[in-house]
Amino acid sequence: GFTPDENWVKNVARIKGVLEELVKEGLVASTSAVEWFGINDRKMMVNGKEVSEALHDKLKSIYEIEKDKGLFYGPSQMYGPGVYFDKKDLN
Repeated sequence: GFTPDENWVKNVARIKGVLEELVKEGLVASTSAVEWFGINDRKMMVNGKEVSEALHDKLKSIYEIEKDKGLFYGPSQMYGPGVYFDKKDLN
């Protein structure tokens, strides 16, 4: 079976945190309304739309997004080095 390591657990927490922030910021009605997101050091997209620079900067700082260390969720249309998670990974 699959045994999540510390990194996996940490990244799942980061993904969930980003999802919750998107709801708090009013970008989506609920976390399940997020089909995909991608965030890297240059920009962030949610369901195909780019978010404001202010929100990108805020999330980049909270979730330690650095060059070549992006965070991608769902069938992301943003690519690059980083960690990728599917919806099913969060269950």
